[in-house]
Amino acid sequence: MQIPRPFPIMRESSPPPPPSSPLSLSPTTIIIIIIIIIIITITTITIITIITTTITVIITTTITVIITIIIIITIITIITIITTTITTITIITISITIIIIIIISIIITIIIIIITITTITIIITTFGNMTLFPEKSLYKQFC
Repeated sequence: MQIPRPFPIMRESSPPPPPSSPLSLSPTTIIIIIIIIIIITITTITIITIITTTITVIITTTITVIITIIIIITIITIITIITTTITTITIITISITIIIIIIISIIITIIIIIITITTITIIITTFGNMTLFPEKSLYKQFC
C-alpha cells in the first residue's frame, strides 16, 4: 500500500512562455505583411494607371472624331456654297445674255419694220403718185 504524499512531486520543466502581447509580431509575419502591402500598392497603382489611360484615350479619340466631323461638315458646306454661287452666277449670266439677245432682236426687228415701212412708203409715194398724181410725184420733182 502506498502512502499518499502531501505534495505532488515537482518535475523539472521549462518555464512557460511569457504571454504574448497582441501587438508583438514575429519578423516573418512583418515581412509577409510588408510584401502584401507592396503587392496591393503596385496592383492599385497599375489599376489606376490603366483606368486613367483608358479614360484619356477615350476622351482624346472622341475629341478627334468630333473635330474631324466638324472639319468634314465645314468643307462640305463651303463646297456647297461655292458650287451654288457658281451655279447662280452662271444662271444669272445666261439669263442676262438671253434678255440682251431678245432686246437686240426686238430693236433689230423694229428697225427692219421701220425701214420696210419707210421703203414701202417711199416706193408708194414715188411710183403711186407718178401714176395717180403725176404732178405730186417725188420722181417728177427731182427729175
